[in-house]
Amino acid sequence: MVPNFPLGRLQNRFQVKLMESKDTRMKATSEILRNMRILKLQGWEMKFLSKIVELRMGEAGWLKKYLYTSAMTSFVFWGAPTFVSVATFGACMLLGIPLESSKILSALATLRILQQPIQNLP
Repeated sequence: MVPNFPLGRLQNRFQVKLMESKDTRMKATSEILRNMRILKLQGWEMKFLSKIVELRMGEAGWLKKYLYTSAMTSFVFWGAPTFVSVATFGACMLLGIPLESSKILSALATLRILQQPIQNLP
């Protein structure tokens, strides 16, 4: 849960920026469509097309950042139980605690029981 907190905050910031860029692009597109007659008459289609493409590129950048942080958050969230098990048994090996099948199975069962409440906590 500790690594997911800053990743979640970062993902929230990226989502806000993504929504702002979508809003800007949609406003520009709406304005262009409302004034299509003037744009065609003056021959400004390509100038405004480049403006829309630029806004789309900005939106795509924020979308990419948002999706990357979402993927990292999911990886940490679903990989945490495995990491905790590896860390627990690695510490037991380093401390010289003998690992018997009964101890390993009971520890895995305990970690599995604790996994569900921890995942439901956020």
